[in-house]
Amino acid sequence: MLTTGFVRAAQIPLVGSVKLSSMTCTAIPQRSGSSAAEPSSCETHTRLARHAWSPEDLAVLPQHLRPMTGETLDLILRKRVFLLQSRRGYRANTDSQVLAFFAVQRLRRRFSAWTKPFNVVDLGAGNGLVAILFALSLRHRADVPLLHLLELQESLADRARRNLELNGVHRESHVHLVDVADGKVPKNLERKSSVVLCNPPFYEVFRRTPPRQEEKRKAYFESSATIRDFAKAARNLLADDTTSRAFWIFPAEEHSRIVDGFNQSGLAVVSQTELFHENTDDGPIRLLYETAIGHSDNLSPSIDQMILHPHGIYNIYGLEMEAHLQELPEPPWKIGQLRQ
Repeated sequence: MLTTGFVRAAQIPLVGSVKLSSMTCTAIPQRSGSSAAEPSSCETHTRLARHAWSPEDLAVLPQHLRPMTGETLDLILRKRVFLLQSRRGYRANTDSQVLAFFAVQRLRRRFSAWTKPFNVVDLGAGNGLVAILFALSLRHRADVPLLHLLELQESLADRARRNLELNGVHRESHVHLVDVADGKVPKNLERKSSVVLCNPPFYEVFRRTPPRQEEKRKAYFESSATIRDFAKAARNLLADDTTSRAFWIFPAEEHSRIVDGFNQSGLAVVSQTELFHENTDDGPIRLLYETAIGHSDNLSPSIDQMILHPHGIYNIYGLEMEAHLQELPEPPWKIGQLRQ
């Protein structure tokens, strides 16, 4: 049984998710004649006001990496990751972090060493957090993977590019503006990926009320592409060998729908992990899947359990998660709390 813990997200999360602690700064709405990327002095929009960024801190960053009007700059995960996010649109939650951790742990257990560079695709990348965490987890390797981030929304694709640079993993990364409807992926990526990471839009619009804000709505709810399209896209990305893997996170109540998508796309569940909040009494809030090319009829997937907060305290992690975070390198920009 795999047990760990996670911090909470910086905004009200999806049902069953938890929040991420951060320090946040926003820019004042731009005045006539000012640069769109010009930051203002910080307002205190964080849990801890002392974590607000100063103008001197932001001046250290290149102009294009500073928070623009309507954005926040967050330092999260034990001060290991910088994340630019929309103030009112899509904001990362625990799902992104759990998925990256799950994928890294599974790959380490299954394949003790990789002997050559491999392509990694973040399918439905959002602001890039999943790809960033996966890449940072492997920074000690000589053969750092090539990252390809596929995203539908231009605003999120642009933010993902900037976040990759903020965290020093942009040189081996490419962001693609792509609609994966009907499983379509860039031609140059077809059948070439060793790893696919996918935290897809979870919900069907007709089953619950979607957010009014467009960026958030498209991030959480199916639009042009359904979960079956995402599964088909993952199959089209995976290299035709026995070691290629796609990793997923999905609401527990949607289990039958995503497994149906896997089956119809030629993917088989190799392992599955039930994700709980503090204990196993209330049932899982998310399910994590490791899939490979094949058919589920030929496999008997292992089932593990993961607990976000095994000690019942939202910012206390399990031993594996603490060790994983401590392995991450420090961010390249020494600003704010990182000066200390």
